[in-house]
Amino acid sequence: MDETKCPYCGQPITREEYRRIKRRMEQEASQQFDEAQKQLEKEHKKELISVKKQAEEKANRKASKLAKQLVAEEKKKTKEEIKRAKDLEKQLQRQKNDANKLIKEKEKEAQRKAEEIQAKEQEKFKKERERTKELEKQIRKQREDVDKLIVTPHPSDTIFFGRGGREPVSR
Repeated sequence: MDETKCPYCGQPITREEYRRIKRRMEQEASQQFDEAQKQLEKEHKKELISVKKQAEEKANRKASKLAKQLVAEEKKKTKEEIKRAKDLEKQLQRQKNDANKLIKEKEKEAQRKAEEIQAKEQEKFKKERERTKELEKQIRKQREDVDKLIVTPHPSDTIFFGRGGREPVSR
């Protein structure tokens, strides 16, 4: 069974579990990004609506009370507030882009770490396989040596029989 380590706790897990965890981490990152994006858009819309509403209410109140000159000044202020809202929108877009970059960097880092772990595991497996082959080679050599000892008797082990051929005589 191929095993690797869990990115959370470091315990040995199967490759399938590792892949499942990796997919889950990617899904969670994607969900977090989507949630953050929705929240930022929601806050932006609220702030934009609020700024526009405040600007319009202020302009309408003063327009009804003041002369044409005051109306012109209020329109100028309203334009500035709209510009501010657009600037806020641009700032929000920059923050959104920065968040996207950060997420991509984190995903790349997670991928790099996963590849490092996989490379280490493959190297470990390769070393274990080489060691196993070396041990098998040693075992074969030892078996051959044992077979030689069993098959080939030593010359001093020769038994000579005497004249009658019944009793062994050693030299």
